[in-house]
Amino acid sequence: MIFSHRFSPIFVVASLGLGALVSAPACSSNDTGSGSANDTAGSGTADGGVAPSGSNTSAGPSSDAGPGKGSGGNDAGEPCGGICGANQVCQNDMCVDLPAKCPCPAESYCDLSSDSCVKGCTSDDQCNAGRWCDTTTRTCKNGCRGTSECTSPTNGTASCTDHACTFTCSSKHHACGVACADDTSVSTCGASCTPCTPPAHATSTCDGKACGFSCASGFADCNSDPKDGCEHAVTPITCYRDADGDGYGLQATTQSFPCGVCPSGWVAKNDVFDCNDTNAKAYPGEPSYYSTGPSFDYDCDGKIEKEDGQYAHQAGACYIQFPADMQCGETRELYICLPNNVEDFTRGCK
Repeated sequence: MIFSHRFSPIFVVASLGLGALVSAPACSSNDTGSGSANDTAGSGTADGGVAPSGSNTSAGPSSDAGPGKGSGGNDAGEPCGGICGANQVCQNDMCVDLPAKCPCPAESYCDLSSDSCVKGCTSDDQCNAGRWCDTTTRTCKNGCRGTSECTSPTNGTASCTDHACTFTCSSKHHACGVACADDTSVSTCGASCTPCTPPAHATSTCDGKACGFSCASGFADCNSDPKDGCEHAVTPITCYRDADGDGYGLQATTQSFPCGVCPSGWVAKNDVFDCNDTNAKAYPGEPSYYSTGPSFDYDCDGKIEKEDGQYAHQAGACYIQFPADMQCGETRELYICLPNNVEDFTRGCK
């Protein structure tokens, strides 16, 4: 069974060794930063400047300001909680000013016309790990770039599809959350991953689709009601196959049933047995049935009997009438249809 499941990749933010990390207090959602490519006052540059917090002034803050890690954490899965200023990018979960000149840090790219850094991207390698570049909008977005960024679960194979990590479970396994479970596992049975609870006197089973149970030794499920499990203490009975339903079974075909009764198609009668289990009108002691066509032992006495009537023959449908002096159970050669066609017939008894 093959299943496919989607899950988010694991984000790992790599340290890019920038010249300066923002050491200002945590960025707020209204910060715009002052480290743009056009700043000339020396704040927010790659040579050791720091980003201000909630200020657009050109003067740099004091050097003893706190670190610039976003206080909101990774809200909605965005680096630095998505709160860095317009001219800042997130590095190691801290807001960092864009340098005035190229080269540029992750989450930004170099504008060759001005040799300045612009927030955004033009290729995947300009984004932090676990993010990819939407070149249409020139923005980095959460998601995988390739299968190497996705982790395969046990008994499954991961892949990156449309920038989302998915996985496919191997044969005889199915997806349960972010794992691949054995199809017959009673703790995660079927596509719904349902845990199986065993009923009374039984153990749980799973056929890959639904929960079932197996009766403990000495007990049987005689009413086919899964709610009460194996409710019957075993009282085995030997039954004989009665395929034609005439009440007589075949001595050679037996089966033991645990519930003390024989099911439909089986009988417990074991003093006399059927000799023809394909015809309900043939059984021990049958007194009145005679068949047209091929002869057979209709009353299981070991003799082949017929009565007056129509018979199929190679010359066509013929009628035979036993001689008046022919006794019950007697066998004679009689002519059929043509004078030179002779067959043995035993007259039946009524």
